[in-house]
Amino acid sequence: MLVPDLTRSEKRSKSATYLIGAGLCASCALFFFQHRSPASLWLLVVAALLAWLCLDLAVALLPLTFPYYHDLLPLVAGGSRAFSLNELGICICVGAALLRFLLLPEEWQVTRVWVQNLLQQGRPMFLAALLLLLGTSLALLVSPDRPESLHAYRQQIIEPLLYFLLVLCYIRTRADVARICGSLIISVVIAACLGIAQGLFHITTGLLIVSTTTFRVDGPYPGPNSLAFLFDRTLPILLALLLPGVFRRPTSRGSAWRDPLCWGYLVALVPLVWALYWTDSRGAEVALLAVFLLLLIFEARHRLVVLVAAGVGAIGMGLFWSRVIHLFNVPGHGLLSERLLLWKAGWLMIRDSFWLGSGLNSFNTRYRPDEPRSYALKALNGQAFPADYNSNLLHPHNFLLDFWISSGLSGVLALVWLLWAFVAILVRTYRLCAGLRQGHVLQRLLIGIAGGMLAGLIHGLVDNFYFAPDLAMIFWLFMGVALVVQNIARREQDAGTKDSSAQQQV
Repeated sequence: MLVPDLTRSEKRSKSATYLIGAGLCASCALFFFQHRSPASLWLLVVAALLAWLCLDLAVALLPLTFPYYHDLLPLVAGGSRAFSLNELGICICVGAALLRFLLLPEEWQVTRVWVQNLLQQGRPMFLAALLLLLGTSLALLVSPDRPESLHAYRQQIIEPLLYFLLVLCYIRTRADVARICGSLIISVVIAACLGIAQGLFHITTGLLIVSTTTFRVDGPYPGPNSLAFLFDRTLPILLALLLPGVFRRPTSRGSAWRDPLCWGYLVALVPLVWALYWTDSRGAEVALLAVFLLLLIFEARHRLVVLVAAGVGAIGMGLFWSRVIHLFNVPGHGLLSERLLLWKAGWLMIRDSFWLGSGLNSFNTRYRPDEPRSYALKALNGQAFPADYNSNLLHPHNFLLDFWISSGLSGVLALVWLLWAFVAILVRTYRLCAGLRQGHVLQRLLIGIAGGMLAGLIHGLVDNFYFAPDLAMIFWLFMGVALVVQNIARREQDAGTKDSSAQQQV
């Protein structure tokens, strides 16, 4: 069914869109830096009014706030309750959407039909999302630290799911998809530049000094690995968009490198690769190397390139496994023996809380050696906790263990179901895009999103994958974009079929 667009960007002039977008960014940025001012609340009012006028643009720009969830801002000067910029943006957009539905019945009807189409096409994904919501909700009942679990439940489950719904409701055109993915890339580039500035000027407040000559940057985060998680998700998108310019032969329209966007992707790669090197995140480097080789093989489709990539991958994996102890037993990276202890403690927690888990952010409470019935001490079988181990860790450094502990068995099943539905939608949409105008651009984007999810999963085998506010937001952003692109492809295909039938009748 074809759904008419309402309040879409095509009905606004480009200058109006640019002005509203600049106003949204300026008002939120000023509030971020001037939130102690008595008049700062008016900046949020301005942002809310602009979001009301152009809600699709406000939803598309929200990824610019993802990395700053550690910076909690009071709504008024001296206020005791504080929220991150991302949380405030979600609340503004949700509030504006509800008001528009109440005051503009036509918009509600159009949105309802649009979302119904998405529900029909992505039913498994929605059911899996409900299962994850159920699992994390039940796990709250047995959490050893319910206030901490409730806070994480809001930031990592409720708000990302609300953003997922906003994406489904208001990202409806190719331009919207381009804006939301562009916002994510720009956000990560800004975070990378902050990390590079830390390294260049040795800003010690954001620099992990490992030795006199070695350091690790973290950008807007409290740790280098958190910054590297962003590169896991974003670098594959840039690579997927860039590689056709390397391997595709010139067409009648000229080389792909004549497109300014290709040079833009290349320029964006520079700070990301630079900052990734300075994070010194071994998990991210291995994950991105694996995804890069897979993209190279897929893009080249030449026997020699496949053999070379496979050889490089085999040598890299051989070096990785032969030096695994060195990789993890270096200053600033944690010890391999400590990670094994984390995994063992995690399995013991799962054994004792098999069905429901123990709630979000409960690992730290149950692991610490200074707590009664500490699982760190249980995993050590009565031995003393080593002085060089970190006793204040938030997750077990493995995404399967993390999901099971945080949301129980239903959470693990929901994750597997979500990933299966995600892959099925990507494969189906990739085929749908083949016959569309500029369909190869959508195909490249789908490949990049798949690569970002895969890199996150590989890195998540030895670190975090989902349970941080920015990672949860990006996870559901990818899910939403996959569904939206599928609906766009179906709509364009139906429109093309109707046009062809009309021409034949004439």
